[in-house]
Amino acid sequence: MAGGVRLALGGSVLRRLMLAAAASGMVLMSIELLTPGRLAELAGTAEEGSLAYAVVAALGFAGSAMGSALAPRAARLAGGSAGGAIAGTALTALSVGALAATAGVDGLPGMLSAGLAYVTLFVGGAVTAVLCLELTHKAVTAAERTTVTSTSSLSLQSGGIVANLTLGSLAAQAGLAAAWSVGAVVMLASALLFVRMPAPTGSSPAQALPARSGSG
Repeated sequence: MAGGVRLALGGSVLRRLMLAAAASGMVLMSIELLTPGRLAELAGTAEEGSLAYAVVAALGFAGSAMGSALAPRAARLAGGSAGGAIAGTALTALSVGALAATAGVDGLPGMLSAGLAYVTLFVGGAVTAVLCLELTHKAVTAAERTTVTSTSSLSLQSGGIVANLTLGSLAAQAGLAAAWSVGAVVMLASALLFVRMPAPTGSSPAQALPARSGSG
């Protein structure tokens, strides 16, 4: 774990990608934490809310698959992987913002708007995830990829922990719209991490330093 952290901190590209993963983790946790209750409220009962969530979650998986398939095209249209990641991140932020904006809408319109925002969120999130994975692989050597992938997962989970500790309480005190608005702002701000991102070199400074010092 310590080696992975040193590796992630050793280069600008990896630092940015780890922060982007943390932002994604925060948003994903806000969705998993707050959406079931929102759908139960809209459906009228916990049982019907569970059924609605199961359907929406299945559609979310389909949206994720669609986003993964669209990632190469998004990169081409945006002029590169970093540009495509910006587009995916912006779409994700817009979707969370839509959840916040429709948090007070009841009945079928509320259910449909929540479901559409949920699915769109996973389309955008998958675009960003695929392109971040590409950028990560280009930033490190083959021997480092397993370590840095684990570190990225740790960053994602760390963002989720922050959301779990803060956004649930915020939603209880100020409402769902406030919690999801924070998530949307965090996600949109993370798009700046991909602006003028340095070109990946294929090896990290963190690896080169021990090689010069003779340490393993």
